[in-house]
Amino acid sequence: MIFHSTSHQIHLHGHDFALLQQSSTPLGGKTIFKFKLDNPPRRDVVMLPAGGFVVIAFKTDNPGTWLMHCHIAPHIAMGLGLQIMERREAALQIWPDDGSSVAINATKALCGLWSDWQSDCNNWWGGCKTAPSDFQDDSGV
Repeated sequence: MIFHSTSHQIHLHGHDFALLQQSSTPLGGKTIFKFKLDNPPRRDVVMLPAGGFVVIAFKTDNPGTWLMHCHIAPHIAMGLGLQIMERREAALQIWPDDGSSVAINATKALCGLWSDWQSDCNNWWGGCKTAPSDFQDDSGV
């Protein structure tokens, strides 16, 4: 189990969720769950306490791929993010990947523009003097 020394603001796209439990106690074999099931708070961002845990619940009824991530940009670059796919068949009907989807084609074009921009060192904070390893090569969400 990995414990972190800092808190994280965890955000879920495409949903509100019910906050069932939030604790600064490490999650482990002796953890006592005390879910708030009677009118739990609704959020789209929750503070994950340092070394602790949160328990959320949400309806998986929104077709698509939704990002859950830490709101501290370098943390998502280090991997504190995940995608949740919901109702895949319904999502594929909305956004078919057969070349006919305007949204998917626009996304692919935008990704190409980002790659072009990012690969030009003149766009980097320190310019071309910046070492490639010093450049944060993602959006940071």
